[in-house]
Amino acid sequence: MRIVVTGGTGNVGKRLVRELAESGNQVGVMTRNPAGKPPLPENAEYVEGYLEDRDSVVRAMTGATAVYLLTPLHPEETQLGRDAVWAAVDARVDRVVFQSVHKAEEAAHIPHFRSKAEIAKELARTGLEWTIVAPNSFYQNDLNYRPMLTGPGIYPQPIGPLGVSHVDCNDIALIAMRCLMGSGHAGKTYPVVGPEPHAGEQNAAIWSEALGRPVEYIGDDLEPWAEQMGQIMPEWLVEDLVIMYEHFIEHGLVATAQEVETCRQFLGRQPRSYESWVTEVAKTWG
Repeated sequence: MRIVVTGGTGNVGKRLVRELAESGNQVGVMTRNPAGKPPLPENAEYVEGYLEDRDSVVRAMTGATAVYLLTPLHPEETQLGRDAVWAAVDARVDRVVFQSVHKAEEAAHIPHFRSKAEIAKELARTGLEWTIVAPNSFYQNDLNYRPMLTGPGIYPQPIGPLGVSHVDCNDIALIAMRCLMGSGHAGKTYPVVGPEPHAGEQNAAIWSEALGRPVEYIGDDLEPWAEQMGQIMPEWLVEDLVIMYEHFIEHGLVATAQEVETCRQFLGRQPRSYESWVTEVAKTWG
């Protein structure tokens, strides 16, 4: 198969590209500028295209059997995603697997959750064979907090007391690959979740154990978090994430037992645990 992956250099995308290429597929990794990009696995190549230019997306997708559509956080994400969906139609792609987010429609007041839900609805209108992969929060998001974890000993992500069923990006990539390559997935939505939820205090305790030093959860006060993030993120993104974390604090983002079981069946094993992932990462940090 020839498969085009948008967002192929991100947390999920780069893992999916590796899995697809190692399985013998020809993989196109869509990027704005292929020059100077890191090497890809054998059977994978960069193809020029960017979501703001619909014609370039059509060209990048032409000749592909399937597309993995991953849209970035962007103030115009909904429109970019809709355009990409119809670009797949014009490119005569057979199958699109779209990466949404866990419980997007239930939390559509969060701007980027709403964007994902709207793109999924647009995809269903096209007549293409489609599947939705809907992951929870990523374990790998914690890699951004290395300076705070290893420096002052702080876990800063304000996920609240109820917890999220976060998940390893490697598990997301494996399930995405099976949706792209397998049969029987048309018209279905698959939540992709970890084996159990964790709250903020639990995450801090797990990092403390793995690092062998105290790590404190700094709580759920979003005002100082937003002030700090405003120094490195655009204002629209900070506002979006504040709404998301407010939802996590009040409601959590917790998977059902059936959702965990669906992931287990896809993977042929339990989804990787957060404790296992943190322990491995802490070892690589020395």
